[in-house]
Amino acid sequence: MHWGLAVNIYDTVQRIVEKCIIADQGGIDWLWVTDFPAVRHAPSLAAVVAENVMKSRIGVGLVSPLLYGSERIVQFMSTLIDNYGERFDLLIGPGDRTQLSRIGVKYGNVSTLVTRLVSDVTKIRNELDERGYGGVRVWLGAQGPKMIAASINADGVLLNYTDPEMLRWALTVLGDIPKGFQVGAFPPSFVAKNPDCSKESGLRKSAATVAMGLGRSVALEFGLMDKLSAARSSLRQKGCVDQDIVDAIDEATLKRFALCTTPEGACDYVKTLERMGLDMVTFGPPQGTSRKLVKNLVKTREYWSNTT
Repeated sequence: MHWGLAVNIYDTVQRIVEKCIIADQGGIDWLWVTDFPAVRHAPSLAAVVAENVMKSRIGVGLVSPLLYGSERIVQFMSTLIDNYGERFDLLIGPGDRTQLSRIGVKYGNVSTLVTRLVSDVTKIRNELDERGYGGVRVWLGAQGPKMIAASINADGVLLNYTDPEMLRWALTVLGDIPKGFQVGAFPPSFVAKNPDCSKESGLRKSAATVAMGLGRSVALEFGLMDKLSAARSSLRQKGCVDQDIVDAIDEATLKRFALCTTPEGACDYVKTLERMGLDMVTFGPPQGTSRKLVKNLVKTREYWSNTT
């Protein structure tokens, strides 16, 4: 099982690099530099990370073709590889709808969104192959059933779920997995010696954000329509996830969208996913927000290695 860490792109570049070095030296397999869109240009930050880490693979994304277009994505991935070698993977997805709309980028016809993303993934993979960069794995970020099923057209899928029950359901949606295709989970995470989950505001907000992205069909599948209705109503009015929206989701429901546990609990969680057939778990925010939390993950990774 591979371990990944979502890089906190909101820190200073110096602090980002410091934490990436800790993760790299501690055996974390993947460092994911996000862009959905974000405050920093992911490819530029990925280049800085590549200059300072030696072993970890570097994931660029989630990157939205709606924002960049497939040709520009191919170009910046090619530039990264030319300068730092085939150490990079790419995660494609639509991006955060609210943040995109703030900079004038629209989803367009939602009914064709999955088809358009698959077309972009195919173009990007083919162009990278033609340029001789076949070592780049192109992942698709997915949560809804249509996107999950369509991810078979990519090299792998990162599932935006935490709850093993939801992940098992996603695997049934995937169906027969082609040889070489990889499946990963991307849970909002807080791994610490004595976590007080009810007080971790960053984790709770990340969990609420994932919950608010849940499609109607999935919410119905897991009986969450009523439990999320008040928060969704508030989100439609406010346009962003704030504390009121977090508080509108009951604790039991919120816990299904976040991993808040001890190192031993995290290892048990990873073992559960491994038994299910997953290939990777990437620990999402807020795990990458501080040196201490990154060190916690490294120690957890070491513990897991010694017990498997």
